[in-house]
Amino acid sequence: MTLFIRVLRSELIKAKRTKGFLISFLIPLIISTILFIVYYVKYEYFVSMGVNPWVLMGTNVFRIMGLIVLPMYLLLTAYIVNFTEHRSKSRKDLFTLPVPKFHIYMSKVLLIVIWYFIFILTSCFLFFLSAALLSFLRPELSFEDYDSNYLIIKTFSQLFVSGFGILSIQFFFSIYWDDFIRPVGLGFVFIIVTILLNSWKYIYLFPYSHPFYVSRSFTTYMDEKIIYYLLYGVLVSIVFFIGGYFMILQDETK
Repeated sequence: MTLFIRVLRSELIKAKRTKGFLISFLIPLIISTILFIVYYVKYEYFVSMGVNPWVLMGTNVFRIMGLIVLPMYLLLTAYIVNFTEHRSKSRKDLFTLPVPKFHIYMSKVLLIVIWYFIFILTSCFLFFLSAALLSFLRPELSFEDYDSNYLIIKTFSQLFVSGFGILSIQFFFSIYWDDFIRPVGLGFVFIIVTILLNSWKYIYLFPYSHPFYVSRSFTTYMDEKIIYYLLYGVLVSIVFFIGGYFMILQDETK
């Protein structure tokens, strides 16, 4: 365990050269700032709708994140975590170090999970912060008249789980290909396919659709199938993360 912590610490130091931590904070900040400005300026329109402001704002946030922002974020971070070795062509040298290959591999997996957790946690925190500021600056929106904390936190938690299928697939791609265009480009194609086929009844078999399902379940309040989609996504992530490790082992034996 001590050795693994040292390897992880080394990976965190290398990560400072990348933009993984930065975009994990910056993207939620941009989304929250835009939505805050829209609700602050157009508050009369939202008041006239006469609906729960938490649900109204949450619907907008989760639709944006579930369909576009979260999948794109996962595409980028899955590539960035292997960017240093790809750029310097040093991946094979990395795995010749007197450290178990499993430790090196899992430190990279844990790093992108940490980035991902920061992304979701920051998004959730900024959502509540924006609502609190709007409640103070625009009391007409009546945020204080409703209690939707559990619903919001539950959906952010589900959104976190829903991205693991995408994350593992893109991480696998970023190991298999050492350039930017193929792993990120293919992932982008998968996102477009998900958007075009989002009404297909079997689209849930495509892990890139899982964040979209979570965003949709927020507006319907209850989707009994969502738990099965999330479990399926976790299973997919386990398969691809294991597959990535064995691909590295096979590559090192050549």
